[in-house]
Amino acid sequence: MILDTRRLFLRLLRLLDIDVVCDVGSLNGADALRFRAARPQADIFAFEANPVNEQRMRATAALSRARIDIQPLAICERDGDADFFVVDATRGPLARQGMSSMYARTPLEHRGAAVRVACARLDGFLTPRITRTARIALWIDVEGKAFEALRGGEGILDQVALIHVEVETQPCIGADQKLLPDVHALLGAHGFEALGADQAPSSIQYNVLYVRRDLFAARGPTIAAARYTAFLRHATRRAVLRLLPARLRNHLRHLRAAPRDVPVDA
Repeated sequence: MILDTRRLFLRLLRLLDIDVVCDVGSLNGADALRFRAARPQADIFAFEANPVNEQRMRATAALSRARIDIQPLAICERDGDADFFVVDATRGPLARQGMSSMYARTPLEHRGAAVRVACARLDGFLTPRITRTARIALWIDVEGKAFEALRGGEGILDQVALIHVEVETQPCIGADQKLLPDVHALLGAHGFEALGADQAPSSIQYNVLYVRRDLFAARGPTIAAARYTAFLRHATRRAVLRLLPARLRNHLRHLRAAPRDVPVDA
């Protein structure tokens, strides 16, 4: 089902009583602010390996006010350090700020300069910081390294209720990167099922929302109602956007990616 995965994720943060939210590959903290609005008492960790983005986030007063715990880490399958390829984003659209990756992209204009960054397993990071009964949600956007980020969280996946993850269907970021079938198999083995995606399966890169099967079984009607609402919202939004002038359409998309609090305070 194609739906508004962001809206559904925010709705389920409330419905499933999430205690901890991890924004992995935070970019600018915009989504972390949305998570705070949805779950005022939750612990929210924003992981951003790109040092340029991380510094912007630390200078954003809205993130400080919202008690977002900013961590300069690349979340992957191991602890230590690694090369991280920072794409020059001084000019160009906001999306370019999120193109940096642990992969050296093939096009030279997107490859970026290698910097050494700290990396960590998510389970190793979280275990000493949260209780064993805490219910976790993961928001993962790590430019080709989704499988590795999830593999590094296997030790706490039994506490995870909800996962929103960006996946690729073709190796468009790294030649040897893991793709959607790898992510789907890993999460399926840990008891998750997909609720929907934000684009058609033919797309090269898109987001998929997963929920634990046992939670879906226990809260099926509630989750199904929220999913249908997200489906209707997505269909309506797409229909309205098609009717708008291109400039207004692009402006609305920019606001969706960066709420006013982020660029003003950064």
